[in-house]
Amino acid sequence: MNRLLLLGLAALLALPVFSGPLPAVAAPGSGNTYYFKNSLAGGNADLVVRYGRVQDEVFVGDWNGDRIDTLAVRRGNRFIVNNAVSGGEVPIEFTFGRPGDAIYVGDWDGDGYDTFAVRRGNRFELRRDLLGAAGTDVIHYGRAGDSVVVGDWDGNGTDTITVRRGNSYYIVNSNKSGWADRVVHYGRAADGVLVGDWDNDGKDSLAVIRGIRFYVRNSLTSGIADYEFDYGRRGDQVFLGDWDGNGTDTFMVRRNDNAKPTLPQNNQHRGMKAPPEIQRNTASKPPANLGFPVGEGDEIGPGWALNSINATAFSKSPLVTSARADNGDEIQTVAYYDPQANLVIARKNLTRGTEWERHITQYSGQVLDGHNSISLAVDGDGYLHVSWGMHGQPMQYARSLAPWSMFLGPIEPLTGRQENRVTYPEFHQQSNGNLFMLYRSGLSGDGNLVVNHYNTSTRRWTQVQSNLIDGLSQRKSPYWQAAVDSQDRLHVSWNWRSTPDVYTNHDFMYARSTDATGTRWEKSTGEPYAMPITAEQAELIVPIPQGSELMNQTAMAVDEANNPYIVSYWRPEPDEPIQYMIMYLSEGEWKVHNTGLRQTDFTHYTPGSKLAIMGRPKILVTGSGSDAIIHLIVRDKDFFGSAATLLSSRVGSERWSSLALTDDSLRYWEPVFDIARWQRSGQLDILVARTGGIRSTVGNYPPENFYVLRVPQDYLALVADEGPGAGDDGDGDSPVDDPEIDEDVTVPTVPPADESTDGCNGVEGENETCADPDVLPSEPAEELPDAGKPDVPKGPSGRGDEGEDEIASGE
Repeated sequence: MNRLLLLGLAALLALPVFSGPLPAVAAPGSGNTYYFKNSLAGGNADLVVRYGRVQDEVFVGDWNGDRIDTLAVRRGNRFIVNNAVSGGEVPIEFTFGRPGDAIYVGDWDGDGYDTFAVRRGNRFELRRDLLGAAGTDVIHYGRAGDSVVVGDWDGNGTDTITVRRGNSYYIVNSNKSGWADRVVHYGRAADGVLVGDWDNDGKDSLAVIRGIRFYVRNSLTSGIADYEFDYGRRGDQVFLGDWDGNGTDTFMVRRNDNAKPTLPQNNQHRGMKAPPEIQRNTASKPPANLGFPVGEGDEIGPGWALNSINATAFSKSPLVTSARADNGDEIQTVAYYDPQANLVIARKNLTRGTEWERHITQYSGQVLDGHNSISLAVDGDGYLHVSWGMHGQPMQYARSLAPWSMFLGPIEPLTGRQENRVTYPEFHQQSNGNLFMLYRSGLSGDGNLVVNHYNTSTRRWTQVQSNLIDGLSQRKSPYWQAAVDSQDRLHVSWNWRSTPDVYTNHDFMYARSTDATGTRWEKSTGEPYAMPITAEQAELIVPIPQGSELMNQTAMAVDEANNPYIVSYWRPEPDEPIQYMIMYLSEGEWKVHNTGLRQTDFTHYTPGSKLAIMGRPKILVTGSGSDAIIHLIVRDKDFFGSAATLLSSRVGSERWSSLALTDDSLRYWEPVFDIARWQRSGQLDILVARTGGIRSTVGNYPPENFYVLRVPQDYLALVADEGPGAGDDGDGDSPVDDPEIDEDVTVPTVPPADESTDGCNGVEGENETCADPDVLPSEPAEELPDAGKPDVPKGPSGRGDEGEDEIASGE
């Protein structure tokens, strides 16, 4: 009776449940999850065991003569043999042969114990016991290129070597050199083959596998199979043995539950995929490295950088860290478009310090519109949720095929309601692993805010607010930012926009959910809202007139007492430059703080402006009350020439410290950071790369390397105190960024607009003729014909192209 298996189906692996075949590509022989079956039939496994390491080479045999087969693994030429299927007993360890030898298992002398044999060409060395103390027999049989199977063909208790050529089997009944005793034909030349005693008659016979279909024959002859059934998945590595000691061999499959599955068909809407010949929109210059004066820049790889689609303020968030429930490991995940506009998922085990693993999904993005950014989340079970590539288009959403997998399933609806014209999808994770998803239903200047909620236990989305903030009936849109507090409540603040023109941005409003479900909402005073929230009943934080250069979709956070903090920017007075403005709730009252940090003026209303001067900031808060510390992450020509910058201050203070986070300008990048990791541990990880603006200009930028900048926590403690600071000489341009100096510093600036040396006021416009030193030259015209240029429609507002296709004028 043979315990050997023989099948390394080199092919396809799938999910850890037996609900039907779902093929997948995997390396043969990988995996450490084993699904045992005690009968010759399909259906669920009778026993599931995790054993050894994913890359172990595995063998099956009865090592102790108890008539029950168990596992052994090989690592190089080291063998580890266990006499219990599930492990747990003290294993036997020894070395045998060379790491590259072909190894076979059988009872070569009929003593009831399986041992090993090594093959080199057509020479076989058969051990009489596991450790080799009883000696080794040597035979020569077959040809060096023959396939080999092992079985007890005559029921005498001794396994023998048999060679296979196509569907012909050259069988011998003793382990000696010489001619075959018989030749048997069975199956097809391409079939996988297994050998076992299927009917407890003491004699082995053949079974073949085609896909997941098993054809088992009880006699060593040609003919129709006696058993025929499906089991496992395509690509499983298949073994067999007598797992329960009843004298009958049955099957077991080995699977790597994390291996790449065959992905479902790409069911993207055609107009939402990457445009044809997308590479023609990319300059040929290779990515350049970025320098980081503080912290560590952990390089992920090259990404699309013609515009800021991979790093834009309204992407919440393409960088997420979650802890595995099974072992506590922190897993960081990032989603981005590569230089060919493919949607890529990359992952890194922060606890174990592994390298980035990257997976190019079956999906892509219409990257020439920078609004089509990516948002992702990881729920409490480890499933990845991704939404991407929408600007007033049907919902694009997919989740991973399995927990902690990077492989996405088909595009599917969340609830199927209000999903025809979607923009700005964003996920927010709760402490129990449930999720909120917010998005706009409608168009710029004419849309509603929709809120969906995901329950991890049921794995279902529910639409808890089909119209949280009403814009459609009022012919205006809310442009929001949101945050989840320690009670899992959702806080939302927003400005209104009356048309697609950024000029009509006005006022700042606020609402929060009363509990973790998002079904009921209230003002900061506790007064309940009637749904939907309208302009007439919305809580006003601060009135801001139209034409104030108010920017939409900036950032929001909560302090340790769950008080909301909001950052935006606008022109506080007609004769003042645009400033970063902080709104926060203190002792039940809204306070508005003008940081006064900026000196360079500009306007959003110049035709063709692409936020060349500054990006939208992010805000983080530690502590609460008068001890709260505010951090702003910015990209602004006023600070280190558009390098990523960290600005910090105690709440209510006029003094700010500044810290350059990159050595170089990031062009049009906007801050994106790992919100989940910051909330869990206070570690600030920022997604960093040089990027273009919101719209792609053909040939302007090559691919750029993307990094996760890990800012040391010590630097976050460098906040300004009241009083003069070291290095503050009053000239307004002397930065002190030595991390050892825990004192106030003056923020560096560039000359004001009327003293600008480039003559362009720092604003890139279609009618400008001066060069931007941060912009690479275009490729030669003959390499970039007009057919490769994006067709961007003019905005409807009558202000040049200030329509929905610009960050500054129409998101």
